[in-house]
Amino acid sequence: ANAMKLEPRSSGPLSPSAAMAWFTQNIPFRFQRSPASGLCPSDPGLFRPLLEALAQEDQEEMAEPLMAFSGDLIRRSPECATAHFFQANQLYNELLRHPLDQESQWKAFRAYRAGLELVPHHPRGVEGMSQLQADAGLHRDALTLLEAAIGQHPQVPRLFRSLCYVARTSGLLELARRSMERVNQLTLGRAD
Repeated sequence: ANAMKLEPRSSGPLSPSAAMAWFTQNIPFRFQRSPASGLCPSDPGLFRPLLEALAQEDQEEMAEPLMAFSGDLIRRSPECATAHFFQANQLYNELLRHPLDQESQWKAFRAYRAGLELVPHHPRGVEGMSQLQADAGLHRDALTLLEAAIGQHPQVPRLFRSLCYVARTSGLLELARRSMERVNQLTLGRAD
């Protein structure tokens, strides 16, 4: 009853947006997220461009077009947490290029917060927000955010990597060491 409905097609392959629409309508129930889950744009036609942008987000030469795309994506799909996290990451990368840019810092805070309001405890959003908070000296806030997210997602290495970063920058070196040990357990199946 929960299997995907496979129907023979005689007209060739679907367009990317039609394929995404078919997939989200036919995904097995146990894997399905509610329509309000907030992780995908409501317009299936935005899904592929978002994936392509995510694949390029660390390429410095793409910074300007990706920032423009992130703003357009949020205007067209404000309910998509991934869009907010993507924009926040672009703003965070801007801070790495221009460390004194306080406007980008506050915009990044707002973008991470908007995404986390849509999907609380999302590992990608928590990772970025906690590191941004630590960079701003808000270590207690970052540790509280990470504690709540790890409680929801105890098997996600990126949260423990972020905990290591926040703990190290807070001077909590033993916590940083234990966090990295947990990353190794989760990713390598061992502790170093």
